[in-house]
Amino acid sequence: MRRQESLWLKFIRYWFGIDSRLDERQLAEVERIGNNAYIVFSLTEMIMVLISLCFAFTTQLALAYYFLVLATAILTLLLWGYTNFALNKLQIL
Repeated sequence: MRRQESLWLKFIRYWFGIDSRLDERQLAEVERIGNNAYIVFSLTEMIMVLISLCFAFTTQLALAYYFLVLATAILTLLLWGYTNFALNKLQIL
């Protein structure tokens, strides 16, 4: 008899593109990778906002806006690469 998957597990499988069912170890690893990515994103986003505010008060406002948008896009791509690398290394994807 199969247990029904929770909505959270379905969302994790959809978000990371995982086709197979996750056992407890794989789920713990996926959550660890997601937590690491969230912490890195949050901390660097706060630093980028502070740098952007310094740009806004000292130089042009447009420069601060462009810096924030470009830095966020680069950070998102780097974290996407990290999650894909880590999941492929664990052979979950």
